[in-house]
Amino acid sequence: MYQTRSTSHLSLALPPSEPVDEQPTPAPTPKTSYGVHLLLLAGLGAGAVAGVFLGSGQHLGEKVLKAIATPIGFVWLLLFLVGYFSLLQRRTTTGLLVLLAWAILLPAPLEEPASSVKTPNPSKAPWYFLGLQEMLVYFDPWYAGVVLPSLVVFGLMAMPYLDFNKKGNGYYSIEERKFSYLTYQFGFFLLWITLIILGTFLRGPNWNFYGPFEYWTPYKVEVLNNVDLPQMFWVNLLDRPLPKAPAGASGLVQAGYVLLREAPGLLVMGAYLLLLPPLLAVTIFRGFFAKMGLVRYMIMANLMLLMLTLPIKMILRWTFNLKYIISMPEISLNF
Repeated sequence: MYQTRSTSHLSLALPPSEPVDEQPTPAPTPKTSYGVHLLLLAGLGAGAVAGVFLGSGQHLGEKVLKAIATPIGFVWLLLFLVGYFSLLQRRTTTGLLVLLAWAILLPAPLEEPASSVKTPNPSKAPWYFLGLQEMLVYFDPWYAGVVLPSLVVFGLMAMPYLDFNKKGNGYYSIEERKFSYLTYQFGFFLLWITLIILGTFLRGPNWNFYGPFEYWTPYKVEVLNNVDLPQMFWVNLLDRPLPKAPAGASGLVQAGYVLLREAPGLLVMGAYLLLLPPLLAVTIFRGFFAKMGLVRYMIMANLMLLMLTLPIKMILRWTFNLKYIISMPEISLNF
């Protein structure tokens, strides 16, 4: 196992760390794996270029479909070939060539062999998991690491059943699927890719936020006075202590005081998830509600609202230092 590089290309490099011993063992270079990797990328790039010249603006998959016989025994092979050659079009050629250049020119992010006595600071996950690691700044692990990823999978599975638009089936169209296209792009690029960029380039030692070209020092101290919504409501707004059950109270009484203390957050989340969808159904999404029906519309609306909890919580943390809307440490429920 090797440690992934935790420094940022946009920041100044940290001073070289002290070696564990006087003669550290150099990390081996997996030449064979990277050679195969580069050969595969080169093949994809060559195929992409061939797709541009041979396709003449058409899908290569259509030509393969016409050129290959379709006996039942070869249907899976045929579908694979059609899907593969359909990728080699003008729209993907640039991306494949960029990936090819990236793989050839940029070195592999390998450092010294991993050691149990030397933990890197910051300790970062692989880049494709940094979005999840960044979400842990704003949510508890049960929501950031379990609920939100599960909702992504569930939403992708539910798409064919929620979709009522007969146009754009079987071919690529933005004009006929603007809502679906913009929703997906918002969730993927503005949320997921943004979180990866934040975690990769702007999070330094101790997971502090560092601006571009800012020196990454482990001695940077940021004083954050994070507060919860109940504290903002009861203490800051009403100038009274948080409701607390008297000593020796029964479990039912203590539960009542906990619900009273968290009433502001419960009301906010209840209105957000229960009252906002019907309000949208009679205003902005009136056409969607008429075509989808109650059940499909409520599933679609709540999936969208749960997706929006991420940017909303990020903005609230950055602007008001809000940590939790609902904080119930008695049952380890924080949101």
